Amino acid sequence: MRLSDLGQDSLGIWFIDINDEDDSTIKNNSSNRGIFIHSLLIALGFTENVGLLKTSGLIMLYPDLKKSASWKGNGSKAFLMMVKKAA
Repeated sequence: MRLSDLGQDSLGIWFIDINDEDDSTIKNNSSNRGIFIHSLLIALGFTENVGLLKTSGLIMLYPDLKKSASWKGNGSKAFLMMVKKAA
């Protein structure tokens, strides 16, 4: 996920923009959408982390994640590892 896919709407509500820009792909046109970010993630510092990554000049939300056949497979594996470490 690119940091540019994260933003706020006109009311200041944070969301993820799912789109087919740059090297992203979606299944069909109706897959283009915005998904609101849960307030608990915001309270845990998610948006501050996004700001720090942007300030550092990074482009991706998970900069250490490497693309193989797809971002999705590696992203799922990385997320599972984070969950296991937190448990």
